[in-house]
Amino acid sequence: MQDKFEKIDVFNVALLFFTSIGLVNHVTIIPALLSASGRDAWIAVIFTFFVVTLWSFTAYYVIKGTNRENIYVWLKKHYGKAVAYGFGFVTVVYLLSLVAVTLKDMIDWTYITYLNKTPPFLLYTLFLLLCWFIGKTNIRTIAIANAVLLPVIIVLGFFVSYSNMRLKDYSLLTPILENGFYPVIQGMVYSAAGLVEIFLIIFIQHRIKGKIKFRFFVIVVFLLAGLTLGPATGGIATFGAEEMTKQRFPAFQQWRLVSLGRFVEHVDFFSIYQWLSGAFIRISLALYVIGDLFAIPQGKKRELMLGVFCILVLIVLTFPFSDIEFLYFLSFFYLPASLILIVSLSVIFVLLTVVARRKGRMK
Repeated sequence: MQDKFEKIDVFNVALLFFTSIGLVNHVTIIPALLSASGRDAWIAVIFTFFVVTLWSFTAYYVIKGTNRENIYVWLKKHYGKAVAYGFGFVTVVYLLSLVAVTLKDMIDWTYITYLNKTPPFLLYTLFLLLCWFIGKTNIRTIAIANAVLLPVIIVLGFFVSYSNMRLKDYSLLTPILENGFYPVIQGMVYSAAGLVEIFLIIFIQHRIKGKIKFRFFVIVVFLLAGLTLGPATGGIATFGAEEMTKQRFPAFQQWRLVSLGRFVEHVDFFSIYQWLSGAFIRISLALYVIGDLFAIPQGKKRELMLGVFCILVLIVLTFPFSDIEFLYFLSFFYLPASLILIVSLSVIFVLLTVVARRKGRMK
């Protein structure tokens, strides 16, 4: 009976990814993408969609080849403890960096825009405590929370998009390839850094009920690419490519332009809900995966372990990083490194799955 409440269907997995990965695609990567590709950012996103869609077959193959077992348990069974521990260490470091970057980006924006009298460390602590509280539970709880938050996020997204339609001039998206194809390739790195996170489905594959088909990956990648394409094209059409490259939070700037008639302005407080909801689900899901990956049952042991990891994240975030330094770190280290790591993991897991299958046939 307990296992029944530890599984979610494929549709809810798609919704979780739409919120969690969507935050990166819609907010985090946009400044780096625009700085790299400028006016051609939207072309980079379109090319990336096709490349990542083809690449996502690796995740589909691994899921089929591992029979949707807990990936850590599967590695231990087929390749021994050393390989499993090595994978576990890399995974924990990656997921904790994901938590730290998401929290830092969100709290920096919070501090700059509307809570500049509140100590950032207090904001880090309170928000991470909230995420820890739900991250130590089960995936169904996170999925239910996401199902409540996501519809409002989507409605607000369409609202800001259509409210500013009168200000947009899509002719600003041309001319294309003015500086050659190299800026597009640079932009594809950042666009792909968000989309490839779909491979992280292998971490929760044992918690999914129902059949996972390849079209699941095609649809999710398409929707996530749209979350990058929307603010990129909308921002360029509104502000122009040159101005967009100077903005730290381009998606938020579009909220600043929204007004309801002549008498209602400054509705940008709605963006607070969007950003906090996305960060909440993303961090909570990452914490859950860390606890569940090692098959640690719910209880004091999991709570303590996740609590220690949260404290480590808080310690890292106390280091004095300015927002400019953080943006540089995102653009030239974290996002490219994340892309390389996930693509490398996908190749390694495909090879491990092939070898395990051949061993199984030989027996």
